[in-house]
Amino acid sequence: MGSIKKQEQDHLAAYRDRIIYPILIIGAICLAPLFLNSFIEKRFGGGFATLIVAVSFVVDALALRAGKRPPVPYPFLVLPMALAMGVSLATQGFYGALWAYPVAIACFFVLSQRMANLAAALLLVSGAVMVYRFVELGMALRFTASFGMTIGIANCILSVITRLQKELRDQAITDPLTGTYNRRHMDACLAKFAEHESDRAGTASLLLIDVDHFKRINDQLGHASGDHVLVEISNLIRNSIRKSDQLFRVGGEEFLLLLPGTRIEHSMVVAENIRAAIENAVWLDNYPPVTISIGVSQSQVNDLTQDWLKAADHALYQAKISGRNRVVCAAA
Repeated sequence: MGSIKKQEQDHLAAYRDRIIYPILIIGAICLAPLFLNSFIEKRFGGGFATLIVAVSFVVDALALRAGKRPPVPYPFLVLPMALAMGVSLATQGFYGALWAYPVAIACFFVLSQRMANLAAALLLVSGAVMVYRFVELGMALRFTASFGMTIGIANCILSVITRLQKELRDQAITDPLTGTYNRRHMDACLAKFAEHESDRAGTASLLLIDVDHFKRINDQLGHASGDHVLVEISNLIRNSIRKSDQLFRVGGEEFLLLLPGTRIEHSMVVAENIRAAIENAVWLDNYPPVTISIGVSQSQVNDLTQDWLKAADHALYQAKISGRNRVVCAAA
């Protein structure tokens, strides 16, 4: 679920195929004349190393173009690239170190950021040692400094991409007024939950929450007061639930609360606590207390999302026609 986060998130994972495909094409094109030249000059070690890299690029690019899983896993693409760089360093001296730069940049697109930094650090140390064998200390230090700057710039760019991606994702799934999740994200979360938990009856509950007589607040006090009430209600609910619970604004004055791993008996207690807390809160001066009505439904075996929502909606309707400011549980 959205509330469960990995310790280390690979923010490029969802876009890796689209990022790597043009890199593979460009890489194969650029390597073609190099391995041909190596064979012409009878530098077979470097030629075979370059050929292995180029072939792995072409194989994965063709698989991606066909919409299939690449036969060479992306992390393993770094191995022939590092091998080719090592052979180039051994046979061409300092000029082989030039391959360290594209290999390091490729690591940040092929691997997670942590693994990419580890691989780049290994390239930096091994490259500096190899370069020092062929050239003076000053040149080796220049290589080390420039390669270190390249790693730092790559990290800065990846950090900016990560932050922008998070901001865009938050805008796509968050209600701008209340800061709760929006209906689009609700549909995705419920569909995912139903897919993975459909065989576990009674392990989750939905609370469909509606603000009573909300139109009166807007009509009598203005929309700014109505917005204030919605924000305060959402804040109160968020402060009353667990991190694993998810709150969505369905639309207007209606919210939906997903309680995973919660049976109906405890869900009714949670709903009643929320209802009482909102009734006792004072957000509007010289105005009657704001109240809510809640419909509660429990997940069933092989329950479709729309059936689960429909049960909560029916329970909410019963709460409304029974006088509002109450919690009603849907029949199993």
